[in-house]
Amino acid sequence: MRSGDAQSEDRKQTHREIIPFGTRSGPLDRLVQALYLVLCPLPWTASRERSVRRVARLGRRTRLSVTYTSIEEGIPLPFGADRGLLAWIQTRAFDDGFVRFDALAEYFQAFGLDQGGREYTAVRQRIRRLGSLAISITLESELESARLQMHPLKKIFLPKDGSGSIRPEVGRVSPQLLLIRRRYGFDLDPDLWALLRRHPVPQSLALLGQFHNRPKAWDFVSFVLYRCFAARCPTVVPWNELVQQLGSTDRTGHRLRRTLRRILEEVRGTHPGLPVRFLPNRGGLEVEPWRADRDP
Repeated sequence: MRSGDAQSEDRKQTHREIIPFGTRSGPLDRLVQALYLVLCPLPWTASRERSVRRVARLGRRTRLSVTYTSIEEGIPLPFGADRGLLAWIQTRAFDDGFVRFDALAEYFQAFGLDQGGREYTAVRQRIRRLGSLAISITLESELESARLQMHPLKKIFLPKDGSGSIRPEVGRVSPQLLLIRRRYGFDLDPDLWALLRRHPVPQSLALLGQFHNRPKAWDFVSFVLYRCFAARCPTVVPWNELVQQLGSTDRTGHRLRRTLRRILEEVRGTHPGLPVRFLPNRGGLEVEPWRADRDP
């Protein structure tokens, strides 16, 4: 889905190479997310609203807006750490649009989650919220507007009893039970899968894993990693655009700016070469070409 103006603009922002993700099986060292969901992320906290809208600029004349809506009565919008689970599902479904339910056992290990019943219940709730999620994406340029509506988890087929546990000990059950479990899983919406394949954003699992329960940091780091990866030369993201894109209500910017600076320092603790800094006097965010997997 692209407006006419976006065809030239997003070439400057998306990736310059095709990456063999190898996401269907085996251990992962990175996540892959659809570009538009990185640029316009889910809410940070639980919302009373049934629908929220995020906006980002793709180029001088192209604007992206993403609206998230919960379509089932009584089920809130996904928020917080739900974005980590959605990223995991996109990663495992990258090859063919389907992710087996068993793969969620690896989700616990990948993000260092407790294997007890409390976290198991939280994951079930995340699946419930993501199952009710509808997404509307709009690209607007001076000449045209293009809109796409989708239901990210198009099909969900899950067990109702303990035989389909997603706990990490799944690998120790009998071969017969594993055969039964293979039919359980999630089908991505074909349109989301197409967006994911067309505009994949690969990011360090180890790095994002540090911020699994800190959605503000997750969104900011995801955006920074994307802009560094896509950059051809040093560029500046205006402060007001960054605030709008993150969905922050801190319009004065003082507290948010301090928070984002601290997050950058955390990232530099493990990736000292990160070429990102805030410009003085309420300037924007300057980023340079860089990839986490190439940091010495």
